[in-house]
Amino acid sequence: LRTYRLDRLRAVALTGGTFQRPPDLDIAAVLRGNMGAYTGDGDYTVRVRLRSFAAEDARTCDWHTTQEKVECADGSLEITLQLNNLVDVARTVLEWCPHAEVLSPPELRANVREALRAGLAVYEREVKG
Repeated sequence: LRTYRLDRLRAVALTGGTFQRPPDLDIAAVLRGNMGAYTGDGDYTVRVRLRSFAAEDARTCDWHTTQEKVECADGSLEITLQLNNLVDVARTVLEWCPHAEVLSPPELRANVREALRAGLAVYEREVKG
């Protein structure tokens, strides 16, 4: 099973080849657990706390069809998602930093923390030349 980004296609040509759909393919199940281009076979319960305008955005537009929302006393919003991979959600959390904090799972929290450290290192290096 392959995923293509249509915006990257430059040309189309007929090859005469055919695609044989796998008999056990349940495309709804495949798409149900992902947030974007990446799919996986994991089963993750993702919890993210959103503050400020990130919370406002998530109140009006869901990140995922499985999203459950809990309003917090401090005005933040906690969302829970059921996903089959952690790639796209990590990118989304990073996009909303510092207004998004991963609460679980621990491996997603670690992935986001490492990405932030690596990004900060780029900006802390002095520019030479």
